[in-house]
Amino acid sequence: MEKAKENFVITSQEDGKKYWISRSMAVAVVLYGFPAEGSNEPGVFLIHRRGKGCPDNIGKWSTNCGYIGWHETVAQAASRELYEETGLRIPDSHLKFIGYNDPIGDGKENVTLRFIASLPKSLLENSLKSGKINTNTKWRGGEDDEISEFKLIPATEEGVKELGESMYWAFNHDDLLKDVLKKINENHEY
Repeated sequence: MEKAKENFVITSQEDGKKYWISRSMAVAVVLYGFPAEGSNEPGVFLIHRRGKGCPDNIGKWSTNCGYIGWHETVAQAASRELYEETGLRIPDSHLKFIGYNDPIGDGKENVTLRFIASLPKSLLENSLKSGKINTNTKWRGGEDDEISEFKLIPATEEGVKELGESMYWAFNHDDLLKDVLKKINENHEY
């Protein structure tokens, strides 16, 4: 068994202060478009393909995600990431916390706090068609070329599987969508 990485202390060259370095905290936000009342159609998930400006998982599909910044609450980070990556401004009070992911041995070991933002399916479709949802991430404070394209997929098991096995998904976000889908089907909420 590989020895676990230990937390460690570094000393700043600028001010001589000591800082503890440990696992990072991140957020992931599933953007769910719920169907119109009485509709027999499924809802949708908005996903995106990671662009060449990302540090890793380039070309893979993902939900909105990123690190929590200094002086920012977890919900503020989720709302900011959603805006930077899609162009949609959703107040942090409209995000619902749905759990966390705590992987060990994946090379990053980020603790990721997961949220869902629910909007009418028609609003997501229209925002994508009109260009309100777009890849201009740098203009909104994100990385340049962070996202190469968006896609709406049916919020069904088949819709998530349509893109293939996990090799096509960044950070196991296919499993995240399957977990959300299970909660939607069990609780009829979101």
